[in-house]
Amino acid sequence: MRRVFILFLTFILFLFLSSDNVFLHAQDNDEREEDGVVTLQYYSLGDQMFSINLGLLVPLFFHNPEGGITKTNLSLGGVGSLEWDAFLNNNLSLGGELGGGFTISPLKRVLIMIPITVKMSYFIRKYPFEFPLFLSAGICFTKLDDLLYIGPIVKPGFSAYWNITPQWAIGINAAYWWVPEFYLKGNLKEQARFGNFAEFSLSGLYHF
Repeated sequence: MRRVFILFLTFILFLFLSSDNVFLHAQDNDEREEDGVVTLQYYSLGDQMFSINLGLLVPLFFHNPEGGITKTNLSLGGVGSLEWDAFLNNNLSLGGELGGGFTISPLKRVLIMIPITVKMSYFIRKYPFEFPLFLSAGICFTKLDDLLYIGPIVKPGFSAYWNITPQWAIGINAAYWWVPEFYLKGNLKEQARFGNFAEFSLSGLYHF
């Protein structure tokens, strides 16, 4: 995990040092006049971005609908994802994310989660920074040894990006993973658990 972070940070540093352009918002953004007020237009319909995210997965707790809150007893884990988004207008984007996370039990069993989600983001800006608020939802493949469960996942969160050039940005993400595992029949209802995790990750983002 340490080597992955070192390689990622080296890559980001290389992008920053090799950049020969400054994000000149007066030149690189369109302007629109509404009610006599000129506003900057960063993005328009069809603009896209691609990002790579790497970071930590923090187990929080399991919620047992019949028995309250219990500790996970899981270790600190890792998480990574690939994400593509397209802008609907200057402030809204819609995209998809393919990710994966892992953590380890006290008996050294590896819990693996692979979420595939649709993501909606709303952008707040303070040049040269951007602060997307997002909500992701989809399905999650959860595997422990030979056990596999396919169920829903919901991920609200926020990011903070620094645009170092018109194309490249780096940032951080924080997201809450809500991963319910429930059963509708027989005695299996008693096995229902709602997993709660936190994600903290670094991002490298490319606009195109």
